[in-house]
Amino acid sequence: MNQYESNSLHPADHVIPFCQAHDIVFQAWGPLGQGQGGLFTNPIVTQISGKHHKTSAQIILRFCLQKGIGIISKSVHLERMKQNLDILDLSPSETEMKQISSLQTKDASFLHSPDFVQMLCSKWHAAR
Repeated sequence: MNQYESNSLHPADHVIPFCQAHDIVFQAWGPLGQGQGGLFTNPIVTQISGKHHKTSAQIILRFCLQKGIGIISKSVHLERMKQNLDILDLSPSETEMKQISSLQTKDASFLHSPDFVQMLCSKWHAAR
């Protein structure tokens, strides 16, 4: 399993195929982006959430789930926990998925490099 930052701002599209090709389960940490970057109030997200009668957080979580990403969302609020589970009846269209994908920011961090992930995997396999 590879727990990796993945959300609408940092979708990790370059890491997911590598993980899938090497039978590594990809799991998002921070799937809601810790509420940063205006993700919950982004006009694209709020327009899609209004259309589907869901919260912005539900749209973002379903975006991850629909991409085949394992998600764990953290909350201490019972109502938010219930909302986070209430996403299975939601199915954003391909167009909406592309709109949400367009929110990504560029990150030059080495942690977001598929070469870095591949190096970690090779070290892990060598240590086994």
